[in-house]
Order: sequence, then C-alpha cells, then structure tokens
Amino acid sequence: MNATETVQTFITALQSGDMDLAAQYMMDDFVFEGWTPQALNKGEFLALQSGLHAAMPDYAFNLSDTREEDGAVDAFIQLSGTHTQTLSLPMFGVPLVPYTGISVGLPQTRTRFTVTDGKVARMQVERLPGGGLNGLLQQIDTELLLSPQVGTIYELARDEREQEMEAHGQTPPWRDASTMMDKDAG
Repeated sequence: MNATETVQTFITALQSGDMDLAAQYMMDDFVFEGWTPQALNKGEFLALQSGLHAAMPDYAFNLSDTREEDGAVDAFIQLSGTHTQTLSLPMFGVPLVPYTGISVGLPQTRTRFTVTDGKVARMQVERLPGGGLNGLLQQIDTELLLSPQVGTIYELARDEREQEMEAHGQTPPWRDASTMMDKDAG
C-alpha cells in the first residue's frame, strides 16, 4: 500500500466511525496539529474524532486533490456533517452541546499527512479563519470556549500604571471598587 492509499484508508475509517481500524493506520507517536489550540496525540485525536462522529453521524472529511511526495501526502479536506446528536468533548472543556440539526461546512484546508512505515505519523492542518474546532463550535452556535477569554471592559486598565498593578493582581487604590463589574456576572 502506498502513502496515498494509507491516507485514504485512514480517512475512510475515521468517516465510518471505525476508530479501531483508524488506529491501526496511525503511528503510536502520531501528532495532529492545526485544528485545535494544542497538538493532539493519538489517543486525544481518536477521542476527538469519536466525539465528532457520534454527534454528526454523516461526518465527512471530503478528501480531495491528494499528491504524494517523499513520504508525505498533501491534500485538501473540507469537513462537513449535520449535528444530530449531543456533542461531547470534555477534553476541551466544552460542556455537552445538545443537537441543533445544523449542517456544518468548514472551509477547505490544506493538510499534510506524513506517512512512515505504512502508517500516518503526523497530520498537519492549515489554520484558517472559521476553520478547526473553533469554527465548528461557532457554526453550531456554541459559545467559543477554546480561545483565551478577554476580561470585561471594567477589568481593563486605563493606563500603563494600572496595567502594571493589575498584572500583579492588585487593584489601583484610586479605582472605586463599587464601579467594577463582578467577574462572575455575565
């Protein structure tokens, strides 16, 4: 089996929800990059794929334009699916997302699969606005929890001196605490 066939078999297994078969086509030190805030290892990637497939049984990668060169396969993927079941991704701190019935279609992204000894060692997905897990969560109308949260306007310092004090966990003495919004409200 050449590298392109390995990638096609791997993607077909993921799309069908056969995580055991997909795992057979992955190196033990597999790395997935670009679709989530941090790189994922083999177990994390399979858990993510399992959760996505359970929530969107028609989940598809729409693999196209594959080109093999020097043990790598460059291709385009365009993830799609319909959110018909509860989405559960606790490893990302995402609460259960009840089904919405929304059809998801992420932007087409360049993806590089590095194949070693007949197995996928690395999958690198291009980062695009509206893509990745953040893009998927936005499309199913879920509050975005994967990016750093920005403080409320009342928590923002007005000048460099206040910024320095706030960076060290101090409230400037001249700021009236009664005008500050409760951090837990919102």
